[in-house]
Amino acid sequence: MADEQPAATPPPPNRPITRKTAAVRTATKPMPAIAAIDSSQKLRQRLLLWTAILSVALLIAIGVRVIMKSGPKPQVIYAAERVKNAYDKSKACVKSILRLESKGWMTDEKFTADDLTALKAELKALQEVDAEYMEILRLLSAGKQSDSKEAADIGKVLLELKLWIMDVRDLTESIEEKAPEYGGLYVPMNKVCHKWRGTVQEGLKEINITKVDFAKDPAKQEAAVATLREYKEFLAMGIQKLSDLQTYVATGLARPDLKPSDLQDLINMSEDQSTMQQALRSVNDMIFQWKKRE
Repeated sequence: MADEQPAATPPPPNRPITRKTAAVRTATKPMPAIAAIDSSQKLRQRLLLWTAILSVALLIAIGVRVIMKSGPKPQVIYAAERVKNAYDKSKACVKSILRLESKGWMTDEKFTADDLTALKAELKALQEVDAEYMEILRLLSAGKQSDSKEAADIGKVLLELKLWIMDVRDLTESIEEKAPEYGGLYVPMNKVCHKWRGTVQEGLKEINITKVDFAKDPAKQEAAVATLREYKEFLAMGIQKLSDLQTYVATGLARPDLKPSDLQDLINMSEDQSTMQQALRSVNDMIFQWKKRE
């Protein structure tokens, strides 16, 4: 008996399609064309959004750059103008100080209380200029412009400014303390140099012109020798005073390596000191020659 084949399982009967099953089939199986369209629209929207964001960022960057170039500049950019204003202010102060201090070498008058008040006001103004220079240098350093022309300009005048501050400060202190000699640099320096350039130089010229006649007139010769001795005493004192003032400046500015070429006032003082030394040698020679004839 041949093997019997199992009977095939009959297919399930077709279920009737209801509204519920139709909706499920429609929801679970979207149409491919519609899905592709939705994905394309989302991509396009994202691209448009990023394009808009990048455009706004680019506009902002351009605006910032335009403002930086044409708008108000940082404070440090105005350093040149500030340096000039500070320098002009210091020069005006120095002019007033020289006018006030000249009493100390042009006349024998004492400084008054009003003079002291005026000098202190100028000292305060110079200290304000010094503070302004320090602030400008700070700004330049913060802006990485320490090697700029403005910084170099400040460096050139700062030493001279500090010298003026030191001079007025020490002069006012000596006035208040009623010291036997006025302090500072310019009054004692100009007291020596003013007499040297005026009375002494003119007197030596006159003696050199008329010294031939002195041999014929012993009285004139004796008077000339007495004058020369006065000049000799003054020249020796003046040379030493100028040397002491050079030390005073170097010490006061805390610059032991200071050279005359570093400050114009030191150059002038050094030149006067040199000519006074030459004059002292000449005076000694004339005194020796005339005394030898006696």
